[in-house]
Amino acid sequence: MATLFIAFGGRKIETKDKIVPNGENIEIWYLCNFKKDELIEELKKRIVFNKVPEKELPAKIEALLAQDAKPTWGILINDASVSDLRCSEMLGLMNLYAQNFLEPLFTIEYVGILTDFGVRDAHFYWGHEGDAQHFRDVHFASFYEQLKPAIEYVGFNADNMTRWLSEKDKEKKCEYFRLFIALGLFNALQRNGRGKDPFLYFQEIVDIATIFETLLTQPDEKTEVTYRLKKRATLLLQGAFPDIEKEISSLYSKRSDFVHGSYFASLAKSIKLSEKYGFPEVPLPEIDLLDLYRKYLRFTLIGYLLLFQKIKSREILEENTVPLLLEKALLDLKLRKKISEYLGEVFSFLKINEYS
Repeated sequence: MATLFIAFGGRKIETKDKIVPNGENIEIWYLCNFKKDELIEELKKRIVFNKVPEKELPAKIEALLAQDAKPTWGILINDASVSDLRCSEMLGLMNLYAQNFLEPLFTIEYVGILTDFGVRDAHFYWGHEGDAQHFRDVHFASFYEQLKPAIEYVGFNADNMTRWLSEKDKEKKCEYFRLFIALGLFNALQRNGRGKDPFLYFQEIVDIATIFETLLTQPDEKTEVTYRLKKRATLLLQGAFPDIEKEISSLYSKRSDFVHGSYFASLAKSIKLSEKYGFPEVPLPEIDLLDLYRKYLRFTLIGYLLLFQKIKSREILEENTVPLLLEKALLDLKLRKKISEYLGEVFSFLKINEYS
């Protein structure tokens, strides 16, 4: 039995609800509507505090509720079909589902109450008022059930890495660490969420392109790498984004501009001295474009995780790695249809629930 509670902040959400079930294993909690003692009693009913003595719980919860950044909502996962569930894993899955990265105030899991999630920028931190409603939607419960078999690959820890290092099959080991690098780089994109420097925001485009390469190319491929990547990305995402091949080409064109310096030359030409105010007017970063590329990346990671799990469970037998599976599907219409059916269902949950 896996039990995990994650609490988030933000503006108070206008609702009279306290606990709203979502599917069999998920509850959304509106913490602003609880009295302190009531919240503690509800937590005691649902969570096994094997690392936190029950008598210490009221004081710990009271201290958390007294912080300047007060929790306003939370998500409880209570799943009998999962033996263990860590915050890094569930939060990773939520970040793939949501448009914005989430930053918890505290979590309660098998190791106790955890609170050290870094310093939050006020503007960024208060921008998530709608997230509780987002995860309350029934499509998130369906998304969780679909991706649950692959959740251990979303949050990497020493136990998982020890198991993967002992893997004898070289291709499988390569797949494990491909995901390790790609998801680590994806989570690192969170640092870019707090602001966009007009001189350096293109670094995020470079990072996104790197993750695409990590996922969709093979280590031994030395020629036509970008061409292969575009074809595989198109096969993976075309059902959700019909123009994806053209968009990937645009991504790589902009990446090249940044890496090779032409972006900065263009930027220097576009900076003008304001006649009215007397200081330089710098062009604004293309934030909408970055959001679009990050959306493509989220869908790619989700599709990759799903296909990786299908290969691992032997529902797909054609190849041992996702890039080779996609390569084969380019010429195999029957296999392409099977992949499209797998991806179409899970992608539909996200398309319905996009903020924008």
